[in-house]
Amino acid sequence: MCAISCISDCYKLLFIYVPFEDKDANIEEFYFQLSVIENILETNAECLVVCGGDFNVDFHRDWAHHRLLNNFCEHVSLRRASEHSCCTVDYTYNLNMLHFQDVV
Repeated sequence: MCAISCISDCYKLLFIYVPFEDKDANIEEFYFQLSVIENILETNAECLVVCGGDFNVDFHRDWAHHRLLNNFCEHVSLRRASEHSCCTVDYTYNLNMLHFQDVV
């Protein structure tokens, strides 16, 4: 995981990158990473946040990671990019015409 803050007189931004998601394997590690993100958000409450990474989460599937991530996003008030009114795609990665949905 990597977190970078960019602060100037005009803005305070926080970028968080999280590296993985693997079906229901490593659920404890995934939960731990979400708790680390929550701590980073709490200690940088004055920043606007962009959080992303290789989650490979498809919210149309019912895997444990998807439920955890969806609940987490609601808890910390993060919204998926696909929920924005200007968004025209529901994925962030395309491999051989397979689409993988975004995260936040």
